[in-house]
Amino acid sequence: MKKIVCLSLILLITVCLTSSVFAASCKIDLKPSKSEISKGEEFTVDVIVKDIDAERGIIALTATMEYDKNALEYKGMEAQGKWTKPSYNDENGKLVLDRNDGYATTEETMFKVTFKAKEDISVNDTKIAIKEISSSNGITDIFSAETTTTIKIKNPGPVNPGEGDKPNTNTTPGGNTTGNTSNNNNKGNTTTNNNNRNNVGTDTNKGTTTNDNKTIKANTSDNLKNGVLPNAGTTSIVLGVILLVIAVALIIYTRIRMIDKGTNGGRW
Repeated sequence: MKKIVCLSLILLITVCLTSSVFAASCKIDLKPSKSEISKGEEFTVDVIVKDIDAERGIIALTATMEYDKNALEYKGMEAQGKWTKPSYNDENGKLVLDRNDGYATTEETMFKVTFKAKEDISVNDTKIAIKEISSSNGITDIFSAETTTTIKIKNPGPVNPGEGDKPNTNTTPGGNTTGNTSNNNNKGNTTTNNNNRNNVGTDTNKGTTTNDNKTIKANTSDNLKNGVLPNAGTTSIVLGVILLVIAVALIIYTRIRMIDKGTNGGRW
């Protein structure tokens, strides 16, 4: 009976400790300065942390930023409040930042991103997304759902500007020209060779490099390639909790055994 009580106590302690470690959460939101922009116009997007439910708060964050590079030009990032300026790699979209004074416990803007709409932008709207979000409260990693904002474009240009106005200059033996051209000898009659029409294709294949590495390391430039958090001590704290539970269990087990030996005349 005493063995069952001992094991139940150990299980209860383990559940309480692990629930306090892994129950943290928070959300990331995007707030653009403009919902509609023109060609060549600059705008900013605030990256906000909110709904923080974590012991002590949030002190570091890593994520991946995605945007259409054919539509937008990245101009830079600016730190907000007590957060540091993000270290950012525009090749893979990885960013890392931390707080230089205390923890964030309430809703606040972490940093601001500036974009410029390209002059030859040809879409009606474009999206900006923050994905693979992992923040830290100094004890454990906190994973958040991705967030997206959509920016509308005023008077976008055609997908292939001027493509339909270009004449086909393909020639055939004998000097005859085919395509959308007029034969001066036919007095206004237009001859079109349907077999030589050029098909115009648009390559929409876009590649996205992702990295599931969630290991917390020091905040260096090399870590931006993997999108990892600054060292927050997660591994050592979890290991310490496990060792503490084992030590408590051994102490309780030893004391119960000594009591039973004294009660049963030295027999277990």
